[in-house]
This record gives sequence, C-alpha cells and structure tokens, in this order.
Amino acid sequence: MHALIPQAVSAEDLRIQRSRQKFTQLHPLRTGQSLEQTILIEMNQPAYPPRDLPPLTGESQLATSDHDAVFTMMAEPAAVAMAAFTAADPTSRPAFDAHMERVQTMAGTHHWAITTEDETLIGTISTFPSEDGQPEVTYWLAQAHWGKGHASRALALVLEQSPRPVVARVALDSLGSRRVLEKAGFEAIGNNGDYAAGRGTETEELILRLS
Repeated sequence: MHALIPQAVSAEDLRIQRSRQKFTQLHPLRTGQSLEQTILIEMNQPAYPPRDLPPLTGESQLATSDHDAVFTMMAEPAAVAMAAFTAADPTSRPAFDAHMERVQTMAGTHHWAITTEDETLIGTISTFPSEDGQPEVTYWLAQAHWGKGHASRALALVLEQSPRPVVARVALDSLGSRRVLEKAGFEAIGNNGDYAAGRGTETEELILRLS
C-alpha cells in the first residue's frame, strides 16, 4: 500500500507519486509519463511495473539490441574510475560480450534498463544472489545523467519488489553512489579492501544492507 499524499506537496513530489501509482497498474510505462520521470523497464520484457515481474528466482535476458549502449556507458573513464570494481579491461568488447552471456544464464538474476521518456537507455540496474544468497543490487548510470535523480528513482522501484535484506557494495569514496543507497535506507555494515581494476590499485569497498 502507498502512503496517503499530504495536503501540501511540491510539484516534484506529485510527479513522483503519480509515477509510482502508474507503476502499480498494468499499463505500459511509456504511456502518459512526464518529461522528468525515469522509466524503468525490464530489458527484453513487456514494460510492466517491477512488482509484476517474476520473483527473483528465475532468469532475465538482456536484449541484444541494448548491448552497444550498455558497453559504451560501462567504458566511460569517469564512470569506471568511480565504480572502481569493474572488468579488467572495460574497453574490451569480447570480454564484455562474454560477461553478458554469462550473466544472462545466472539463476536468480534480473536486469532492468533505466530509460528516459524518449526511450533513450541511460543506465542499468540489476539484482543477483550475493555470496550468502541475499539479493544484491547494482546499478550503472551514464555520466551525462548523474545527479538528476534517475538512480534513486530506479532503485526505489526495484526495492519495492525485492525481498529483504538487500545488500549493495560501493567504493568508499564514491560519494554519489553512496548517497543514493543511504537515501534508500541502506546502512553500512562493513568494509573490505581489494584490488579495483577500474583504478589499478587496492581500493576500500563499503558494504551496505537494507533490512
């Protein structure tokens, strides 16, 4: 159930509230969306609300047609440096394709696209089983769309249909990503130092959990 809308709310709050209401109905996400609203759809699946997707026990396929855009955004130098824990060579298309093929066959993994109203793919968000079996969430946003609320909105929608607890990992100094997670209610539960290919050096990683 959604909380009642207060009597006095901002225009932005109203936009978000209306969007969330639409996501609880069986209507295509692209119908009647405002310019400000991020649309969250599962790649290669009908554009229905995340809560109506299969439980996090099956497999989701990424659309092959999305791979070029995903590869490009995941090779952006600034994004690679911020994420830190990336592929050994983010500019290698063969390595990227092998990775995509591998994750498409992983049980319990779901992949969604974050798009704008004109259907431009600007990021991805995924859930997968962590080492202890709990859902782990990860997301990637094209650098040109940082700081516009897209990641926060997409994360909120995915968390609505994810069992608890949910875990996430982020480089300790990636303050933007950390704020997105903390705003959603994640709390730090530990940290770990490991080699980060995106930086070519050992980097401190923060582990967070949403109970």
